[in-house]
Amino acid sequence: MVEATIRSINHSERTAVLETRDGKTVAMHFPLNAHIEVTEPCSGGTQGGKLEDIGVGYLVEVDYHEHGSGVPCHCVNLISIS
Repeated sequence: MVEATIRSINHSERTAVLETRDGKTVAMHFPLNAHIEVTEPCSGGTQGGKLEDIGVGYLVEVDYHEHGSGVPCHCVNLISIS
């Protein structure tokens, strides 16, 4: 898992641009079966969520697979930590 900040997101296209802690910019695509968890305010833990629950500026942990040059990475897990 890599910690990153969401810099832009397009919910209808299921894509986002993230910036990792080391300053790397990564284009992401979220397939329909991507596992997404969001912060649960009452417990401080996480619960199942959907991409629409995530927005610009969110700090997240992502598990992704890089493809060839110019092709967005394929994100399989995203956990909101902010």
